[in-house]
This record gives sequence, C-alpha cells and structure tokens, in this order.
Amino acid sequence: MKWVTRERPKTDRIACPWLIKHFIDPQAEFLYVPTEEVLEVAEREGAHSYDAPNAEYTHRDGLCSFEVLLDEYTLDEPALQLLARIVHGADVADDRDATPQSRGLLAVAEGFHLLNLGDHRQLELSLPAISRAVDGLVHRGLATRTEDEEDRRIKRVLPTKEAEQLVARLIDIRFSQLGEFVDSLTPRERNKLAPALAVLAERDEIAELLSHKETR
Repeated sequence: MKWVTRERPKTDRIACPWLIKHFIDPQAEFLYVPTEEVLEVAEREGAHSYDAPNAEYTHRDGLCSFEVLLDEYTLDEPALQLLARIVHGADVADDRDATPQSRGLLAVAEGFHLLNLGDHRQLELSLPAISRAVDGLVHRGLATRTEDEEDRRIKRVLPTKEAEQLVARLIDIRFSQLGEFVDSLTPRERNKLAPALAVLAERDEIAELLSHKETR
C-alpha cells in the first residue's frame, strides 16, 4: 500500500513511517509531495494520506499523527504508547516537555532535516535512529522486545516493571507541578480556570490519569 504525506519530512513524518512499517503495513511505500498535492496524489494512487491538512490520518483532538495511527489501528502496547508521548512532545510545540526524551528526538529530527539529504534518503537514515531509541529502552531495562508468534516481521515491545514505575513517578511529578501552579493563582484566576479543567477532566486520557493517581 502507498502512503503519501508532505515533502521535507521531520519528526511526525519520520516516526509515522517507522510505525507503519513495523506494526501496520510491512510492505508500505512512502510518497513525499508538496503539501497542496497530498490529497490529490492519495486519491490518484489509491494511497493513505497522513500528517497533512485534511489527510486520512493527521493531527486531531490534541493528538499528533503518530498517536492518531495508534488509535485508528488499536495499537495499545504500553511501550508504543510511551513512544507516542515522546514523539508528541517532539512534534507539538506547546508540549515539548511531554517526556524527558522529547527534546532529544526533536534535536535528532532537526539535524537530519537540516542536512537536506532528500526525502527518501532522510527517511532511510532516520528510521534506524528511531529503532535505536527502542533499543535504548530495551538496553536500560525499560522495555522487552519479542517476535510475534504468527508474523515474525512484527516485533512486540512491552514496558518492564521498572518502566511502569518510572511512568508512575512522572505522573506524580506532573500532578505535583499542577498543584503548585494552581496554588499560585488568585481566587479570580482559579474561577476562570475551573471550567476549562472540568472539560479536560472529561477526556478519557485525563480521566485515566486521575484514576491512576487515586488508586496509588
């Protein structure tokens, strides 16, 4: 299957092909075209479009394209979800500190982008870099990687107990920082913030975090 996106790939448009190749479509062929031609080429080639305005798979509801692909293809392995947060922070300017690794991934992506190697050469060099990120998690005892029993081309990546504990500590830190921020507000500012927080609390991922916090 062909997959088409914007030319001059960076971050999300490098991470998405890695995800597609390893977990969605091992035979995927990637096309890079000018932004305004993505949808036209996708229709002409019978291709999936991603990470472009009005594409089949692109940013929505605060998610980057990598996260949208996970959601659409029900890829719920915890290690992939953790990697998605790293990619999200590298790709979304307002969430650069989503994880400690996000700025590092952004720096790698920017470096490849500035080399001006050509889209497919950049992809060829960048995909191993993403694989090395997974290798790093395995080496540090934060993830395990096994072959799928039915399709050996597919690798299953799962977090270790240490990784789950690390994520739990990060969640605690985030809640602590949020508490300090709220404490610094005036009563008037808190009243203005309350409706926005109420809306956020209804989102599934936020509700899950709150539930995790309450049960620990």
